[in-house]
Amino acid sequence: MAVARLPLTLLRSLTVSAPTGINRPSHLAAARGCNQAAFTQNALIELHLDAVLNAISSGNAIPATAVRKIRPYDLGKAKGVPLGFTDAAALPDGSWVFTAAAEATDNSYQDGAVVGAGIGVVNWAGDIVQFYTLDADYKLEGIAANRQADGKIELLLVTDADDPDTPASLLTASLPH
Repeated sequence: MAVARLPLTLLRSLTVSAPTGINRPSHLAAARGCNQAAFTQNALIELHLDAVLNAISSGNAIPATAVRKIRPYDLGKAKGVPLGFTDAAALPDGSWVFTAAAEATDNSYQDGAVVGAGIGVVNWAGDIVQFYTLDADYKLEGIAANRQADGKIELLLVTDADDPDTPASLLTASLPH
């Protein structure tokens, strides 16, 4: 299956290392569907890292053969609107954190009213192990994460109000281990 045919919008990509003992360097691309009945699926696309780096260095497109697997994710809904990935950040143990937003729009390019948002953690095996909804309807579109010695994950988050007259906000949060 060619990646270009997927009804997904490529968002931020991240490169992760597998946990100790597993030799499988990968490039992961978080993608979301748009808010249409047939295309609401979020996915994580795992690519061979060497193929991605070769394509970048040569100026060529990433070949379809670089795709290792595509894993769908259901992030649920907020007020009837599907939540979709908006950003992701890798952690040293191969897990990753993500932000998600539910935007009332019929496509992934046009902004709409944000009716919900969340933050989640995916373990190295690809399972969502934590998910938190936000009280406020922030549209989180940037995330940086750092796991502390006690296991907590400290986050820096950037919002997008989809309004050129409203500056982005920088927020902090801490997730329990």
